[in-house]
Amino acid sequence: MQNFITSAENIFTWLQPATWVAVAAALIGCGLAMAIGGDEGRQKAKKAMPWVAVGCVVILLAVNIAKEVVTKVAL
Repeated sequence: MQNFITSAENIFTWLQPATWVAVAAALIGCGLAMAIGGDEGRQKAKKAMPWVAVGCVVILLAVNIAKEVVTKVAL
């Protein structure tokens, strides 16, 4: 059981930086769409920005909650 808990903690620790990388990639994509995408690209990027923010918050909160649950199970 301890091995499973350690593995889960390692996965959740890895997910936080990976989430920030995914958010940065999404923001770069939206920025490029706004810069060179024309009117249609700008509109799509404007619609995607709130979803990028919501997705970032949801994933980071889920990772933190999962870390807490794994920590409590370990005790």
